[in-house]
Amino acid sequence: MDKQFRYSQHRVHQFYVKCKRSRTLITPFGRVNIKRTIYLDRLTGKTYCHVDSKLGLPKYDRYYPCIKSMLVALFADHNLMIKVGKIIGKRIGNAYSLNENESFTISRQTVYNSIRSAKMFAVSISAKHTPNTLYIMADEKYVHLNTGKNKMVKPAVIFEGIQGAKRKTLINKHHVKGMRELFWESVADALHERYDIDKIKRLFFIGDGAS
Repeated sequence: MDKQFRYSQHRVHQFYVKCKRSRTLITPFGRVNIKRTIYLDRLTGKTYCHVDSKLGLPKYDRYYPCIKSMLVALFADHNLMIKVGKIIGKRIGNAYSLNENESFTISRQTVYNSIRSAKMFAVSISAKHTPNTLYIMADEKYVHLNTGKNKMVKPAVIFEGIQGAKRKTLINKHHVKGMRELFWESVADALHERYDIDKIKRLFFIGDGAS
């Protein structure tokens, strides 16, 4: 594809050859390294990559578009960004890779950006106001089911402090509930959606047996 375009009359008339440049993509088959030609438009001076254009690859993106589609599709079922990143990361290249030790980790931020760009879900944008200190008060409760068994549910409250003298109230409290296995993933997602994590300096955990 690249070689054919490079020696075509259309390219000769419209583009200069600038250089060869490598690019690494994360695909469902694993990591793929491609070397393609970068061109300069004779009229505008803008750079152009024929291979990227034909394959529909956005600039400065390591993930192939179908990986992002997989993230969005899985998020519709799980609604936990950190878990979605782990699941898709484990799927990448597993059936085809010759290296059993190679693994991929898709960050929560990548999942978040993929969902936002898809415009299929209402994803909360991180609040501009982020305090230096946050508190997480967690507990464990057993809920009686219709089957006669008890199921453990872990509720938590995220808040920014306490105000009031006689009647104390929690500042900007936010409730999170989840089953034991995925509880802290739910808390992490809630923190990322409401605050700029990089601005938080102290995080206190409150609860029975908290450490």
